[in-house]
Amino acid sequence: MEAAKINELKAFAEACKTNPALLWAPQLAFFREFIEHFGGTVPEPPKQEETPAPAADAPEQPAPKAEETEEEDEEDLDTEAPPVVAEPFAIAGDGDLASEDDEVAAHPGPDSKKDVSEEDEGTAATLISEARPLIGSDPSAAVAKLEEAVALDPRGTRAYALLAKANIKLKKPKAAIRDANAALERNPDSAQGFKWRGKANAMLGKWIDAFQDLGKAQSIDFDEQILEWLPEIKKNSTAMQEHDRKFARLRDEREVRERQRRRKKAARDYKRQQSAPSASSSAGPSGPFGGMPGGMPG
Repeated sequence: MEAAKINELKAFAEACKTNPALLWAPQLAFFREFIEHFGGTVPEPPKQEETPAPAADAPEQPAPKAEETEEEDEEDLDTEAPPVVAEPFAIAGDGDLASEDDEVAAHPGPDSKKDVSEEDEGTAATLISEARPLIGSDPSAAVAKLEEAVALDPRGTRAYALLAKANIKLKKPKAAIRDANAALERNPDSAQGFKWRGKANAMLGKWIDAFQDLGKAQSIDFDEQILEWLPEIKKNSTAMQEHDRKFARLRDEREVRERQRRRKKAARDYKRQQSAPSASSSAGPSGPFGGMPGGMPG
């Protein structure tokens, strides 16, 4: 080999010792393979800092203008979320109910603290006994006798519970609720009062109230008839409760978002107020043209 070529090779070797990164030039791949072939080790390539891609390869997206961002913030923070309006939802009760006068159905009846003579008490008891078997065959006649009985002796619960049952037979759930309430006022643990009020509520499509009343009746005195009614009433009550819970949850979520929006809006408005230059500060300490150099008066 010529001496000049050897000298060049020596110079190249010295340069590689000083800067090993030279060995990682693409055109020297064959030389790296030569070193490794004879058991040599090539130093690790130097870590290169990442450089942004050329504009032609990856065009930069224009940054949003401050005014546009501010407008978006204004829209997000200044606009109140619309209220949550529950969708109408109902499961109909009985469709062939009798016409009822709401005022008559809501009438409380005689005063339970009325003074009752022994004669009136006996007559009322006789009327109740006569009315009871008529409820299934002639509920209107039963109602007439029972109303006469409670007019004579309004103190007990039995006549009112039977009145509620008779009005259920007559498809008058509002009157039945009135009579059941009267029975429960006189005895809060009246299973018959809860039973017939629950049935009346079911007839009116008030499934949640119906399920609650019938559950209380069963807890006081187990009833086979209530057991037959419960599956449908429970199913409809559950559907109504799920509907109510759904919109209650949506209202709660809206309220949380609104509280967050109001807090952010207050913080933003405060920041703007603090950063906005006041009229006095914008004018400067010595008028709109400032002072002379060195604090000398103009």
